[in-house]
Amino acid sequence: MSDSSTTSEAPTFDASGDFYAEHKHRLETASCDGTEDSARQQSQLLRDTYATAQGLLGQADAIKLRALAAAYELADTLADSLSPTRGADSPLTERMLEDRDRRFAWHLRSLMGELSFIARETDISLRNRAYDAYELVTNYPEWIDAIAAGEVEFRHARELLKNARALERKDALALSERGLEYAREHSVRETSQFLEQELATLAAEDFEEACKRERAERSVYVKPARHGMAYLISYLPIEQATAIDEILTRQARALREDAEREAAECASVDGFVADDRTTAQIRADVFAETMLTATPTSILESETAGASRITATINVTVPVLSLISGRIDGSDPALLNGTAPMSFEEARQLAATAPALQRVLTDPITGHTLCVDHYPPDESQRRFLRVRDVICRFPGCSRPAAGSEVDHTIPYSEGGPTSINNLAHLCKAHHVQKHHAGWGVKQLGRGVLEFTTPLGYRATTSPSPTGPRFRPTGEPASPFNDASPFNDASRTSQPDGTNQASRADENRGASETDQSPRSSEPGRTCEPAPF
Repeated sequence: MSDSSTTSEAPTFDASGDFYAEHKHRLETASCDGTEDSARQQSQLLRDTYATAQGLLGQADAIKLRALAAAYELADTLADSLSPTRGADSPLTERMLEDRDRRFAWHLRSLMGELSFIARETDISLRNRAYDAYELVTNYPEWIDAIAAGEVEFRHARELLKNARALERKDALALSERGLEYAREHSVRETSQFLEQELATLAAEDFEEACKRERAERSVYVKPARHGMAYLISYLPIEQATAIDEILTRQARALREDAEREAAECASVDGFVADDRTTAQIRADVFAETMLTATPTSILESETAGASRITATINVTVPVLSLISGRIDGSDPALLNGTAPMSFEEARQLAATAPALQRVLTDPITGHTLCVDHYPPDESQRRFLRVRDVICRFPGCSRPAAGSEVDHTIPYSEGGPTSINNLAHLCKAHHVQKHHAGWGVKQLGRGVLEFTTPLGYRATTSPSPTGPRFRPTGEPASPFNDASPFNDASRTSQPDGTNQASRADENRGASETDQSPRSSEPGRTCEPAPF
């Protein structure tokens, strides 16, 4: 996960007049004669129109959230003052009328049923969102303002709620403050990872207990699909699942390369049939063949029988002081491949069995990577960059660095050195895009990259700290009470220095069917905590 920092300033919009007709006409009448100036003008028009619409969506979302919060509060008021009207054949029981929580749920259901005809959603979905809205307006109003300003989206805020509900009030407010600052400059997925790491830091002991509890629930099951297919779903510790995934990918790529080489050599041979399977298909075949032909008994009874021909490499970041003395609340969690918090005990076991430990020197203040112990220079640079970058460094992209390409910021053909200060990970698609005319990238030092679009807008991405992060002395991590919080119960850019509001496409368009953990509050279905 990398940090993307830009400056945003949402404009004020005048919604008077036929907004849709006006902008529809502008888009339909815009034309490009093929010249560079014409293409640039149309690109600017498209960008401005999209940014305006995105800003209006933020304001509309904030109004809808406030309306849902008001409906939730109205239902709460009616539960104290009015009982539902009951006809002669009403199924309402005396118990329902006498129980305040049931009266509240009835009134909220009725109000959401009214709105469901407008929203074309189920009243259940709206009831859950009403609770989210009420919680945001009541406890985190700054998030509503940020949504209205076009700085974040409701999906960002839901990630905050999902994690903050596991914390005490003081810690939840601290998480909200740090989370909002981060969310203003990052995608929903990046924000979710950041909040999960912060939660694991604030509640270290409870997180470890949750890891043990979930590990006991590991399982494998089949979910039938259509047309003779099925899903084989495995619930595993993250370090095992990640290793299996990498083994499948490595084996599939090796077989794909062999198939392509054989096809080139035997193209003229009569009767030769090339292996045209895709990498995804080969991964599935390798998985099935491994499971169906493995010999568990020999694996258990012999050190070599059944040994894998290809081994997985996973990066586990563990604070060295925690590795020595154990983990406490407020200390950073162990991270798998730089992003996913994992059980500290499992991380310590991996460290104990590792053939060698890789020392990562970090800046004591910022936590950024400075140096990695190494032997072969080329491999050391790749190791360093994987630790520093974690993912593709293009703003908004989250493809892992392990599956990306190392790019020379200043092309090697133009004299760019093969040095850490001129290298960064870009996924294949963004690597190709970076070399298109008009796109520019500049290294600003300490791994910070500045991207410039063909229209002149700028955005920066910064590597996430991999070392210790120090808090001010007046802001210690707060201990928890006896009640465990883990019980079972847009991007913006700057055109030549001018601020302009915009949000990443990936943050819009996903289904808003509410699946987040539920509170035990009235009218809300209870679901497990995040861990």
